[in-house]
Amino acid sequence: MPEANIAVRTQMVDGGAISLRNADYTENQIKIGYEVKGFSLTEYNIACELYRDGNLISTSGSTGGGLIELDENHYYFIGYENITQMNLPESIHLNVEIKLIPNDFRQKSITSSFDVSLNSNGTSS
Repeated sequence: MPEANIAVRTQMVDGGAISLRNADYTENQIKIGYEVKGFSLTEYNIACELYRDGNLISTSGSTGGGLIELDENHYYFIGYENITQMNLPESIHLNVEIKLIPNDFRQKSITSSFDVSLNSNGTSS
């Protein structure tokens, strides 16, 4: 996992921890790096969704599209589908949702939500 480029934010959920560690925004893509600890990842699929003004702008989906597993606990999502067609401003405010989707349909999904503001020059604001 690259060194954190934002203040690391962690949420404790259902006995585990989900941490937002990286956020980067360029003209055609948004990159999000996060860490998932305390969950059996053989029991869950990981998904990341990016929202702007309540609208979904990019998602890895439950199949992991655009999602890179760096190791057992670290993931990097590169959102670019839909973003290349959007005319996003230089500075954006996003809601990042990291979801653990259970393989057992009888269990509920676990979601952590983080707000982050980014500038297209790669800095967080």
